[in-house]
Amino acid sequence: MRNNTFRFLLALLFLGALCFAFQEVSPLSGSYSLGDAPACASTSATPAETAAKTSPHHGDPYARVFLVLALLLLCATVGHFVARKLNQSAVLGELLMGILVGALAYQLSGPMVTILRHADQVAAATQKVLQQNVGMQEAIRLTLEEAKLSPEEKSQIQTVVASPQFTQYFLVTRILHFFSSFGVVLLLFMAGLESSLDQLRRAGRTVVGIGFTEVSLTFVSCYLVAWLLTPPGQSPTLPLLVAGALSATSVGISARSFQDMNQLGLPEAQLVLGAAVLDDILSLIILAVVTGILTTGAVAVSTIALIVLKALLFFAAVAWFGIKFLQRDIALFAWLDQSHVKLYFSFGLLLVLAWLADLMGLATIIGAFAAGLILEERYFQVETKSPEGTQSVESLLAPLEHLFAPLFFVLLGFQVDVTTFANPKVLALGLLLTLVAVFGKMAATLILKKGYNRLVVGFGLVPRGEVTLIFASLGKSMGVLSTSVYSVLIIVVLLTTLITPPCLTWALGRSGETAST
Repeated sequence: MRNNTFRFLLALLFLGALCFAFQEVSPLSGSYSLGDAPACASTSATPAETAAKTSPHHGDPYARVFLVLALLLLCATVGHFVARKLNQSAVLGELLMGILVGALAYQLSGPMVTILRHADQVAAATQKVLQQNVGMQEAIRLTLEEAKLSPEEKSQIQTVVASPQFTQYFLVTRILHFFSSFGVVLLLFMAGLESSLDQLRRAGRTVVGIGFTEVSLTFVSCYLVAWLLTPPGQSPTLPLLVAGALSATSVGISARSFQDMNQLGLPEAQLVLGAAVLDDILSLIILAVVTGILTTGAVAVSTIALIVLKALLFFAAVAWFGIKFLQRDIALFAWLDQSHVKLYFSFGLLLVLAWLADLMGLATIIGAFAAGLILEERYFQVETKSPEGTQSVESLLAPLEHLFAPLFFVLLGFQVDVTTFANPKVLALGLLLTLVAVFGKMAATLILKKGYNRLVVGFGLVPRGEVTLIFASLGKSMGVLSTSVYSVLIIVVLLTTLITPPCLTWALGRSGETAST
């Protein structure tokens, strides 16, 4: 009993210290010129006044950024520990830790958490500074007049913006967003590596059928609910974004659930994982449509058709390139540099395709997924003197993904306003969308032939995770998702992730591991 009490008090002390660190850390202080000039313009202060307010510092201007990254990784590590104790996915632990630390740091008026939480208002004010030639204080005042925030939130934002170190805080949040985006493209690249073009070609009609059916049913049902509940004046893309976010199954969480029960070899498990991979591709196409509509501001049928066509052409062109030229390009690269062929070429391909996807008006993660999809180990069977030996591409790049992907999920947690969870409407909408999201997956199993346990397949397709959170992040950053709707999507992710393991255990034990229903 004493040990448990001691651990609880130690955990509270740790959380308090972590939140205090996020509140007190002062990034990029000193003589960094890129921060000084905007600071003068944004706060309407003279260079002399700015210099007087900022103490001189001649060290590495990014040293404090290193500290913030270390704190975020510490949050992720504790999240992994909590998730392991709860027998849940690491993603859930990272998200929960971000929610908890972010909420406490926000209550302590932490400047970086405040900027992260209200990134859309800060971005809108920055646009006013650039377009209307006004100071940052005036721009934030005009922006907050239009924002639906409480007086306390508006006051906290104005206090942070008025700080002489606002530009430094703003810049460090941009750096954190960069590392977060880096983690996302690595995450989708690794997801692409887990499948291949050959694997997709060999996928049976059952996998294709269940994949298309469950995505379609879930998308249509969630879209209708979101459309019916969307208040007047909201963006017409909101129901589309919500439906797209809830269509994809989390491959990682499903695989982890079956693995923990030693059931990965089940036909149902293989069917779920195959359908989940197809989910990812279909969801990325939906994401391309949503991104294109948000960029153009139109929801015309012709616009949607054009974006879908661009996404399909991109995947087709990448697949053709992978089949025709990829192995030759790897051989040429090996001739140029025989030391780190797998690492350099794979990472370079990831970056180039992510850039090309963005150039075509698609999301960068689509290019990252496509890069992983076309890379195969057999393409690297060339005569080299590489020290990489028999290591796979996945094992070489996995450490980078393990470092940066958690930053994305922790920062997503920082942006959750926990006070919205006390709103009965938010909770009711979260529960309703969870039920609808589960229904879409379960209803799709009705097309399965005898021999499959439909309950196992249905519950295996239930968890939402990475793709849903990516949709939520996109909607939040582009101002489409309000704080309440953002919290609703987080609720769906939490609930579907939590219910999957017990529901799978019940379904497997109800009628035998491979019994048909």
